[in-house]
Amino acid sequence: MIESDNNQLFDQIDQSLSSVSGDARVIKAYGLTEKNVLTLNTDIFHGVALKGSEEIKPGYKDFDELAEILEALDVD
Repeated sequence: MIESDNNQLFDQIDQSLSSVSGDARVIKAYGLTEKNVLTLNTDIFHGVALKGSEEIKPGYKDFDELAEILEALDVD
């Protein structure tokens, strides 16, 4: 599983992984949005890993972005 918070490196990481992934099963855990999750390069990535945001206040998290990605992945 590859994870990064530096959105300036997302394309560079993808390019590097495409040349070294070979038979490895790589799970992408960075740069995912409801708009791009369905265009995932399946030659490189075999899945996605999602996590919720930081707590807004103790016991309260905003799951809107996560819910949007899951909704985009919903297949009938």
